[in-house]
Amino acid sequence: MEQSSTTKVQFVQKLRDVEAASEDIKTLATNIQALSEMMEELKDLIEMTGEQIDLVEENVDQAHSFMEKGLVELDGVIAQQKKQRYGP
Repeated sequence: MEQSSTTKVQFVQKLRDVEAASEDIKTLATNIQALSEMMEELKDLIEMTGEQIDLVEENVDQAHSFMEKGLVELDGVIAQQKKQRYGP
């Protein structure tokens, strides 16, 4: 009788262990799903950031081009003013 009782206790303990492991697996699956969703959101944010960086780079290039054209025009105006003041 004692062996039957011990076997029953062992069975109940193993059942609890299996149930606990099952809950751990469910929790792990839920966490993996959440991580997957976060990674997808991160991918989207990285893509948007890359697009914004590209736009900033285009704006900087355009500003640089405008600045160079402005400097050329300034040099022309300065040369013209010198001619007017001091003659050819």
